[in-house]
Amino acid sequence: MEAEKLESSRYRGDLDLYHALKTHPRLGKRIEDAKSAILRRTIRSQLLHSMVRVDARLLPQIARSMERLQTAAGLADAIEMYVFESSAVNAFITRGRSHLFVALSSGAINILTERELEFVIGHELGHAMFDHVDFTVGHLLEDNSIEPRDRMQMFAWKRAAEISADRMGLIFCGSLEIAATAMFKTLSGLRLDGVAIDVAAFAEQWDHLMAEVVQSGDADGHWQVTHPFPPLRIKAMQLFWRSDYFEDAVGLRLEGSRPSLASIDQETAKLLAMMDPLARDDRNTGNPLLVDFFQWGGLHIALSNGELTPREKDRLAHIVSDDRMNAAINTRPTVDSTLERFVDCLKRRDQRLKPLEIHKIMEGLLHIANADGQMDANEKQALINVAGTLGVMPLAVEMMITKFPIEG
Repeated sequence: MEAEKLESSRYRGDLDLYHALKTHPRLGKRIEDAKSAILRRTIRSQLLHSMVRVDARLLPQIARSMERLQTAAGLADAIEMYVFESSAVNAFITRGRSHLFVALSSGAINILTERELEFVIGHELGHAMFDHVDFTVGHLLEDNSIEPRDRMQMFAWKRAAEISADRMGLIFCGSLEIAATAMFKTLSGLRLDGVAIDVAAFAEQWDHLMAEVVQSGDADGHWQVTHPFPPLRIKAMQLFWRSDYFEDAVGLRLEGSRPSLASIDQETAKLLAMMDPLARDDRNTGNPLLVDFFQWGGLHIALSNGELTPREKDRLAHIVSDDRMNAAINTRPTVDSTLERFVDCLKRRDQRLKPLEIHKIMEGLLHIANADGQMDANEKQALINVAGTLGVMPLAVEMMITKFPIEG
């Protein structure tokens, strides 16, 4: 396939966030500086003394697959492949001074079939094709001085980048069932020789996850992960598989009409929005912006001490935007009026808030309550007041506060 057609498969959300971060006034230069540092690394020596290098004599099938996929990807870089000891199915790609390095776990070699490994290898090569490897934000995600909104944007890009890489793995392995089986084995650690995974059933797990993740207590920090939930990734690949991209670029023929890749990207954005606490709207129902909840709930908490501090104002502005913050302040908000406006946000909705949406709101408000590096009794009570309108019990708020990292 032509390189141009491969590049056109990139998820639009990945590309948009990539450019947004590249031109970001606070982060752009720091990301570029990290890219320069990559080229000075001596990672090859570290890999050679801690892993097994793959060549045609040691693992001929994998070496051949790597060579074929690299040619198909149009990557001119020198690439070396390594195997590291781990029973889990895992892989990564990184860059040194003169090479790209793809590493597979021993668990991946032992458990995955040759075509399933092609999905995994294709996924890693996708990161190289779309410039994810050189555009590193990992060091910034560990920097506590980075504003929450900026961190959320970086995490959102990391997840969007995984969607693009999954698409490349899917193209190279050539089968949705093989991609799903590879992902299922990655999660379960089961070999399942000769057994194919029901893609639709696997994708349905996302719907169950949306309903249960908060109540089960597994949602803490769900936006602070670099990879989308696996069932979300399967659902996104399922959408991509049925897009007109495969008919035009790959020649795959399926019954029925094929939606455009642009519309598939929009549907994928809806899925990823469920992992983003700053999702701007409920795209499934067209209801009012969730950002309104952050704005009025955040002001209610910030004003609970009698005034809006510069740090609180800055934190709120980063979450809801400077324009919205200034407009809200011009209304001369009070503790009572902000709570009333928060309740109005609920009344304007056509449907009840979903559990994940409630968790998004609470997580954002916790960031505001901790804007000064601590949460006093007034802020805590204000948070409980807001949570009560959402149906969240005071004990649940206490648990969230306990688990939430205090920022300095």
